[in-house]
Amino acid sequence: FLPTEITYDLIYFNKEAFDQAGLDYPQPGWTWDDFLITAKSLTVQDGDKVTQWGFVQPYPNPLPFVHAQAGSLFNLDTTPPTPRLEAPAIVEAVQWYTDLFLIHKVAPWNAPSDAGNRDGEVVFADGWQLIVDGSAAMWIDRSPSWSYWSQQLNVGVAPFPISTQRSETTPAYTNKFSISAGSKYPDAAWRWLMFLSQQPPSKISSGTLPSRPSVAEASGFWANLDEDLATTLRYDVDHAFWLPYIEGGGGGYSAFSDAITTILEGKESAADALAQAQKEAEVAIEEAQLKLAQEQIATTSPVVVAESQDEAIAAENTTMIQFMVADGLGNLQPYRDLARQFQAENSSIAVELKQPNFSDGAVTLASLAAGADCFQWLPDLNDGRALAAVLSLEPFIDADPSVNKEDFFPFTLDQFTYQGQLRGLPGDVSVPVIEFNKDLFDAAHMDYPGPDWTTDDFFRMAVALTNGEGENKQYGFVPDVYEANDMLNMLQRRGVNLLNETIAPPATSLNDPATIEAMRWYTSLTTEYGVKPVFITTTSGSSSADFAERRGLIENGRAAMWTSSGFNGMGETNIDRNQPNIGVVPLPGSPSGLQRGGYQFTRGYFISANTQARQACWQWITFLTEQTSAISGLPARRDVAESPAFQQLVGTEKVAAYLASVEHSDQTPFLQNLSGENAWLGVSTTWLITAYDQILKEGVSVEEALDNAQRLADEYRSCVMARNGYTDSEIQQSCLQEVTAALSQ
Repeated sequence: FLPTEITYDLIYFNKEAFDQAGLDYPQPGWTWDDFLITAKSLTVQDGDKVTQWGFVQPYPNPLPFVHAQAGSLFNLDTTPPTPRLEAPAIVEAVQWYTDLFLIHKVAPWNAPSDAGNRDGEVVFADGWQLIVDGSAAMWIDRSPSWSYWSQQLNVGVAPFPISTQRSETTPAYTNKFSISAGSKYPDAAWRWLMFLSQQPPSKISSGTLPSRPSVAEASGFWANLDEDLATTLRYDVDHAFWLPYIEGGGGGYSAFSDAITTILEGKESAADALAQAQKEAEVAIEEAQLKLAQEQIATTSPVVVAESQDEAIAAENTTMIQFMVADGLGNLQPYRDLARQFQAENSSIAVELKQPNFSDGAVTLASLAAGADCFQWLPDLNDGRALAAVLSLEPFIDADPSVNKEDFFPFTLDQFTYQGQLRGLPGDVSVPVIEFNKDLFDAAHMDYPGPDWTTDDFFRMAVALTNGEGENKQYGFVPDVYEANDMLNMLQRRGVNLLNETIAPPATSLNDPATIEAMRWYTSLTTEYGVKPVFITTTSGSSSADFAERRGLIENGRAAMWTSSGFNGMGETNIDRNQPNIGVVPLPGSPSGLQRGGYQFTRGYFISANTQARQACWQWITFLTEQTSAISGLPARRDVAESPAFQQLVGTEKVAAYLASVEHSDQTPFLQNLSGENAWLGVSTTWLITAYDQILKEGVSVEEALDNAQRLADEYRSCVMARNGYTDSEIQQSCLQEVTAALSQ
């Protein structure tokens, strides 16, 4: 094997917890006694409840601690290696580890069944939530996670503690290259691997150390690190250990893990549990050796890496990739044109276009990945199954000098990034803007709205520009057919924050005074002033008549202002927006001048983890980000958004409004706040929209409607919390059904 890069397990710590306790931060060379004393000092109780744990291990794994204190679980001087689980040093180290949970009570214990992989789904341990909530003073994570934790909390890092007997105590892990024993071109393969080993590390993985010191120095690796992280990693270089690979060791490690669980459950002492584990490990090693011997006897011919029939065909013909377009039914033509253009420029790749079957159950990121090599979708990365279904794009970006993250608007990259890894390439952005009829403003001798206008200006203009009755009525404002889109945008423009992140876990805030005032303000446009028509005010439903009416109002000069986003343009496709009498401005800001502009969400492109055409997909999706013909809204690439081609496509005034919206946005969109780790709260918008419908169509007071919405949101949140369903879509759906069922009783 040729090692290429190294990562380390580190002790992360919350500096604020240390500062509040008046404790010095841990430093390289600290001892196991120091660790225990610190963990005890930082464990805080309020009555019987622990409000802060001194140490949290999200996934129960005693191996790093035991190996660090007592050495390997196997005697590597024998052939085959023999388990040493009954060795006094191992028993003592295990006792020390389990005492953290049972005697000293400085750490919470989550049984292994509570975390890991369940029916193919990644389930996150409760420990991660404790860390995010600031309820953990110290915890373990890999060195590349520094880029994530340093942005979430005020953190520091330290190596594992040492003892007088053992100073090589920090676990290290390597990524390696190897050459197949049957390679037909071993010399060429070796030259290629040597070249790869000399490349600089990934820009994003700041805690991943090149295995070659010369590469680390030449690439400026150390100079680019945070001082705390650099100090810790330099120490780790000389104080690390690697867990050895043992043939059949998997069974031995499993027996050891089971023994730890038995001890923590109080069923056996450390000595008795490890004695039983020793017997099981010995059997596992013996069975593995027997199986290995049988395989060696059966293998009588040399291994030869042969070229498969599929590979031979692929070498002679074109690589075919299947790309899933989620841009709405019947909207494939721009992609067909682009696919032909792409193949003309890349003759070895052909693109087959597909569309999701929206009538066949819920369409998810994971289901799209299962049906295509690459695809277009929203950045819904909260579900563990979704993360497992798509590739990280970091290696592609690192290897492709033509693609630079700085080419994209930063907020678009944020939405497709999970724990420091870019999982999708941003494509386009839904940017709501206000379009207006200049002729109607001129007739009323009213100044046009500008980029710095406020919601008070909007309200005043909408009321003033409303006149007439019946078929001749002129509306000051015409909303989107699905009115919830504009309602949410306008509430936020009024300074409403619908997500309360001051508590853990966060909660939706639907009936606080600011929300009540803003909802009353917006609904009064309909209920009191009649400045807008009413279309679809629920979460479902579709009416071609509504789309036709809206289009007719705009085209016939009966709408003074209306919203447009590029995404929700159904029924507007025939509106001629290049007429000189149509102006465009960003959404109004709050009366204080904040919450200007903004955006709703971003779509992008993903590569399925199961595809055999990864590089071809990468070439295709990067090509898509450079085009304008299939864009809905604003291109996610700044150079494309500012290009003459895009200005010619949508008009210079609209491009200016788009850019002003994203450049001067002061608040993260509510819908984006309900993505990622907060996606489980997204269903709360359903009850907010229901409240809006009740106010407009049933005459329910604003206070009563929002109080009802808040009660349902609280019941749903409590249900998900009780079942730890933050990342489990089945639990979330079950809670939603229970709350809905109780509502109908």
